[in-house]
Amino acid sequence: MFYTVESGDTLPRIAEKFYGDRTCWQTIYDANQDVIVLIPGVELFIPLDSCSDLQREWQIIVV
Repeated sequence: MFYTVESGDTLPRIAEKFYGDRTCWQTIYDANQDVIVLIPGVELFIPLDSCSDLQREWQIIVV
């Protein structure tokens, strides 16, 4: 699925919209590594799979 970035969007906010969990931002980042800056109008690919438990555990350790 694709999502068009809106003003004020951040990866955590987008992750919350699609996955219900702000910590899943890495899933979106990994699918869009060529998009470094979130500018309104940029289209992001949103994987339909939710982020894995492993990613959540990793993010908790890093944060």
